[in-house]
Amino acid sequence: FFQRRIEMLTINSEKEEEQIKEELDRREREGKES
Repeated sequence: FFQRRIEMLTINSEKEEEQIKEELDRREREGKES
């Protein structure tokens, strides 16, 4: 039970990290353009 919860938590955090990286990349591009 706990093992599965931990796996789901790690998967969620990995997806969140990817979204954060994409958001940062987008902000950097917008900053360079302006």
